[in-house]
Amino acid sequence: MIIEYRVSSIGEGKGAWEFLSPNHFHLKNLKPHEERKIDLKLHFKKPGIYEVSASATEFNIIEVKGYAKYDEAHAVIKTADTTICAGEGWQVKFKNSEKAVMWGRRIIRCYSMHEIVTLIGAMASLIAAIFSTLIFLLRFLRLLP
Repeated sequence: MIIEYRVSSIGEGKGAWEFLSPNHFHLKNLKPHEERKIDLKLHFKKPGIYEVSASATEFNIIEVKGYAKYDEAHAVIKTADTTICAGEGWQVKFKNSEKAVMWGRRIIRCYSMHEIVTLIGAMASLIAAIFSTLIFLLRFLRLLP
């Protein structure tokens, strides 16, 4: 699978996020008939609202030659049903599959520590107001001394 990801922040500047993927790998690292699972992790540096969209394409690898020195493909040759990616010391041939594309899109709200503390304080004040009202009503009805 090849993962393409795009993160855009709504109302924030650039550099507010970073992409972390411990299992990220290049196409040249796969062998024929091998399956891999990829975990995508995003680390948000600034609070804000982020739109995250990702697509994953499944490739059926036919042939792998050599060992790659670099992760970048220097040559890509496409035919009707196959694609060949080649770099310095490696070559991967795989079938084209237009059907095996998965898309995902999510809006993520990232809170700052100040907003979280404010939210906890607001919830605590609501709970205190509810209990104060209950105590007042119980004293008014003379159920409490």
